[in-house]
Amino acid sequence: SEDMTINDIAELCGLSKSTVSRYLTGGSVSKKSSAIIARVIEETGFELNVNASRLRGSGSKLVGVLVDGIQAPSVTHMLTGINERLQGLGYQPFIMIDRHDEDNKVRSMQALVRQGVDGLVFGTARLTDEHVGYMRELSIPVLVVGQESESFPFVKVNDLEAGRIVGEHVLEARPSSVVYLSLPRYDAAAGVERERGFRDAFNGVTARVTYIEGDYATEAGYALGPQILEADPDFVVCASDSMAYGAMRYLMEQGLCIPQDVRMASFGNFDADSLPQVSLTSFGFDYHALGRDAAGRIVDLIAGKEVSWSNTGYAMELHVRRSSGEVAAEA
Repeated sequence: SEDMTINDIAELCGLSKSTVSRYLTGGSVSKKSSAIIARVIEETGFELNVNASRLRGSGSKLVGVLVDGIQAPSVTHMLTGINERLQGLGYQPFIMIDRHDEDNKVRSMQALVRQGVDGLVFGTARLTDEHVGYMRELSIPVLVVGQESESFPFVKVNDLEAGRIVGEHVLEARPSSVVYLSLPRYDAAAGVERERGFRDAFNGVTARVTYIEGDYATEAGYALGPQILEADPDFVVCASDSMAYGAMRYLMEQGLCIPQDVRMASFGNFDADSLPQVSLTSFGFDYHALGRDAAGRIVDLIAGKEVSWSNTGYAMELHVRRSSGEVAAEA
């Protein structure tokens, strides 16, 4: 009923008031207790009443932002854009960060909802049925960032087109053997779409292309070094800059020169000082603009306005540098 308190919920659950309170504020509660509380809340409509009373008010002016992998420069640039635009529109971001390799997303979203956020921005490398199922039940608007969604409005960079442009750049060098290091393929955008665009460019071309799946770890490119060498490539493409710097370090330790022995290109175009002696050809996206746009859209959704269902139209450009063979000017 409307008048239920935390005490009533605790009594119905057979748990202490402090356990229920911890659950409601996103604190640490055992799986068993969480399941009991969640069931009682669902049966009594307790949480729905809490949300309903919030909706009757003027709103919290808080936007929940859940992203994974703060170490990625793309995430930092995007969050800066979100933060700037939200504050300009009179909202505060409530930012939570999850790790790529742990799926706590629904728990994290629950914690944000319990803080009374007016809307949710969900940036993720992996959009699962469980995530979508939970977000569909929410009474607040949701915007997905970084992945295409059939269920929610989304914003992302155009990974498919970027992959194709990089593929065409590689083809200009007329390579005989190419290695493409992919991000995890559970990432439908940076893992699958980038690679698909690259494959499209190589459609009908005789060059041998070896596709190797990597991961988000900074050392992923270095760890895959032996597999790269096995393919005996004259061009290596990496789905992220950090992967490229790891691969580059491994190849140089093996006595190979870049770009004379192996050319390289990647995606990201972020400043990296780890190997300044070989500037890296890299494809850049405007993640800051994406963040600003995401913030504007979630505020529109909170206000009940219609927003276009998808957007991938952000500035992007291939920055050609020495690693892919631009050596004449520096000779």
